[in-house]
Amino acid sequence: MSSRLRGSDLVDTVPGRNFVAGFARDFDRDAQDLSINEFLRGLSMDTLLWEAQKDISTYLYGTGMDDALQVNTRDPAIVAMAAAIAEELGSPTRDTFTSPQRHSGRVETLAPPSVRNRTGSTEVLPDGALWTATTLDDGVDTWTHSRESEPEFVYELRFAPTSVKVARIDSHDDWRRLITAHTRHGSELDPVLRTPDL
Repeated sequence: MSSRLRGSDLVDTVPGRNFVAGFARDFDRDAQDLSINEFLRGLSMDTLLWEAQKDISTYLYGTGMDDALQVNTRDPAIVAMAAAIAEELGSPTRDTFTSPQRHSGRVETLAPPSVRNRTGSTEVLPDGALWTATTLDDGVDTWTHSRESEPEFVYELRFAPTSVKVARIDSHDDWRRLITAHTRHGSELDPVLRTPDL
């Protein structure tokens, strides 16, 4: 479903812009004789995840918006880093949708989820989806990594990745296509979520 992630997709969001700018600073300071691609390949998924979580948290609860406004998205160093990060995240070695995945919450009966859009116009996450997270290199999954769940309530799910239907979201357009492909449950109003142009 998705077109490949682009650098412009990253700098179109506040957390993404700060994510790119942070790695551009790190590369400028620490890379020495490495190319951008070599520098990024040397980063663990743990490092990438921690930085993404920090930038999302700063956007939601801190100065992320102010920080993002200071980033010049036309700066060649930012453009190059954004493109390189998009390429790295799209590489097969960074494919995190592998078995097993972990699910946060009590699981009593597994059944195919019936996913639909929620009723409220501000509720954009699908109702009925089975949310999972990837196990990282140190054995910690992204639920507990972000402190969203207690380890005793996280369950491991094993499956054949090729046998499940996956909608990959890499951009605003991917999200729009996913949402508009499903009618809004229980609504007599506009059945299509109108997402704002960014």
